[in-house]
Amino acid sequence: MSSEKRVYQRIKEKILLQYRVIQVGSDQHFLPKDNGMGESQDISIGGLLFQSKEPIPVGAKLELELRFPDVRYV
Repeated sequence: MSSEKRVYQRIKEKILLQYRVIQVGSDQHFLPKDNGMGESQDISIGGLLFQSKEPIPVGAKLELELRFPDVRYV
C-alpha cells in the first residue's frame, strides 16, 4: 500500500525555465527585476518543483517561462 497523498500524478521531467520575482513580503528586499534560470525536478497539474542557483524568498510570487521539449504526455 502506497503512502502517497498527492491528488495529481507528478511527471519527473527536466524542463528548463526562467523565473522573475514579481512580489515578496514587506520585510524582504528583493526587487521586481530579480530573475534567474532553473530546471524542474517534477511537475503536475497541482504544482512544480524546481531548482535554482539563487535562493528565492519563501512566499515570493514568481512569473515563470517554461521551455517544454517536444515531448507529448497522455
